Amino acid sequence: MSLCFYYQQIYNIMKYNLFDNFYEVIEVIYNLPDNLEKRANRTFINKTYH
Repeated sequence: MSLCFYYQQIYNIMKYNLFDNFYEVIEVIYNLPDNLEKRANRTFINKTYH
């Protein structure tokens, strides 16, 4: 999930041509692993406790 999702997000950014706002793209790419980790942790917690 994580790697596919990561590249999907990058693809979406490119598709909508947000490279005009380059720093926003960089910020999104740097933040993605953190967001994925939080999502993975939430999923794990949900599977474990529900």
